[in-house]
Amino acid sequence: MKEIALIDEKHIKNNLVNLRQIVFEVTETCNLNCRYCGLSDLYQTFEVRQNRNMPFKTAQLVIDHFFNLWRENQTSDTMRRLAISFYGGEPLINMPLIKKIIDYVEQSGITGRNIFYNMTTNGMLLDKHMDYLAEKKIKLLISLDGDETSQSYRVDHYGKNSFHQVIHNVK
Repeated sequence: MKEIALIDEKHIKNNLVNLRQIVFEVTETCNLNCRYCGLSDLYQTFEVRQNRNMPFKTAQLVIDHFFNLWRENQTSDTMRRLAISFYGGEPLINMPLIKKIIDYVEQSGITGRNIFYNMTTNGMLLDKHMDYLAEKKIKLLISLDGDETSQSYRVDHYGKNSFHQVIHNVK
């Protein structure tokens, strides 16, 4: 018979001290209207998008909490990797918040962490923000379903297939 592991405060603190990724859902807003999206009316229990943006204060509280925890539990011989990731809706819609978060992180003076940035994007706005994304070396995960036919479920709010715009922006 397997024993059930009890999770106590020590285990939770250890996991938080060794956290490898923080993901911020910076906006619920999306510039596509994908037919299979979990927030579409294809699903009986779909949720209506509220088009809300995360307030900077929320991100600041999360960053401050973790950075304080790491300062209190720092070990001098370890450089831990930490991904700060941006997600949405479509995160590029809320670039002002992303820039503000990155500036805040970079001005924090945290040591013992090798911080890098990730983003999951549909690629529709890459052309507008590529200089900044390249400057900050943000690693991108681009949603693309394949060729033009496969991408036909990923349409904008006018029903237009997003394939050509995404491919253009990726190039």
